[in-house]
Amino acid sequence: MLNQAKYFNKLKKAFSNRNQCLDFNADVSFWNSSDKPLARSKQSSEDQWAWLANNFSAVFGYNMYSNDINVYNVKGDLAFDKIFLKAKSVNQEKWEKRSHDVGLKYHYSIQPGYDDRPLRGNDRLAAPPSEKFLLKDWERIYDSLSKNDHILITSFNEWYEGTALEPSKKNGSSLISANRKATNSIRNKFCN
Repeated sequence: MLNQAKYFNKLKKAFSNRNQCLDFNADVSFWNSSDKPLARSKQSSEDQWAWLANNFSAVFGYNMYSNDINVYNVKGDLAFDKIFLKAKSVNQEKWEKRSHDVGLKYHYSIQPGYDDRPLRGNDRLAAPPSEKFLLKDWERIYDSLSKNDHILITSFNEWYEGTALEPSKKNGSSLISANRKATNSIRNKFCN
């Protein structure tokens, strides 16, 4: 998002002329520091967050995967899926706080796993998609959820990244069923 201000101003003006407003979510939460949400920007941290608050309604992290084990900053002899989930929680906590500090909502993201080895090579870290991983990712955020929160499911049925939820020969419909189980639990938490 470089040289973006003039385009957002133009877009806001066009919407205002129609008596509408923007409701954008910023996909900026990755493994870079929450102090610099616009990683390539030369603006100060305060200016970056002010710009986000002025132009967006919420912040989320679409895909928190990295092939660099060091970015997860999790110590111990753990399997990668456990490192990945623990690190997502820690990272999202930081981004959520920074988002709330400037008046933005934070949307959690969950996923059925991540395994892009068929596309990028077998030496990469992977959490193959599974019902167990998906439910653990939902469990990870369950207690933090408030009524009217939004959750992004990192999927878009991207088979080559191992994020597909739709039925498959390998997993059948278990991922869809697991997702339904998790969302029913959340519905019961807030809709009774």
